[in-house]
Amino acid sequence: MLSPNSKLLILARHPESTKNLETRFSTSDGNEVLTDHGASQAIEFAVIMNRTLEILNVPPDRCCVASSTSLRARGTAESAASAIGSHVVVDRRLNAISAGALAGVEEVNAHKVAPRFVDDLELYRAGVFNSYRLSGYGEDVRDFETRIKASLVGLLATDFQVVAIVAHRSSITASLIVLARLSLGYPESFYGYIPLELGNLSAAFVDLENVAWVGINLSPKELNHRLLLRQD
Repeated sequence: MLSPNSKLLILARHPESTKNLETRFSTSDGNEVLTDHGASQAIEFAVIMNRTLEILNVPPDRCCVASSTSLRARGTAESAASAIGSHVVVDRRLNAISAGALAGVEEVNAHKVAPRFVDDLELYRAGVFNSYRLSGYGEDVRDFETRIKASLVGLLATDFQVVAIVAHRSSITASLIVLARLSLGYPESFYGYIPLELGNLSAAFVDLENVAWVGINLSPKELNHRLLLRQD
């Protein structure tokens, strides 16, 4: 059972969609249909959410499933919430970081549009570049982090005992960095890359002042396994 002051936060990168197979920079619409594999991942997410509530002995009405406005995230969140009988919150502040002029562009062609940006992005994904230095295309990273934090703080201030968020790699990364600044001494001046696979989950018990980490980039089954270990 959760303590009165803490709640389980689950951060889920949305399942595989056609957009991911085409490796395009995010847009607000289009290319969002889940692949067959993505559809199976969405079903697994619903199953795992149900099992999570059972492990923690939390009733469905004490769980909230939130998402960005994208079809690939929102559809997954709504299906899971429907399956377990919980609440749904759609929040545009959880949308992926805007790619600006690169929105919808295939990554293989992006170098022709913004060579310096793409070079820096490759270094960021390799873990050696501070994305606060990215500039010239899309949304400012600090502004993006601020809006993600605002959504996160709002959700954590609710009375729900379990809060699950289905969103994008960039949104989940920003959320994890917010928590890492709170609990791990993550530097205020740095914003680094965190590997996050499609359909994988990250989780922590949070009370807005303390963070007890469950894990990052876990398969759904691994999340349940770690929660079971905590109950023993």
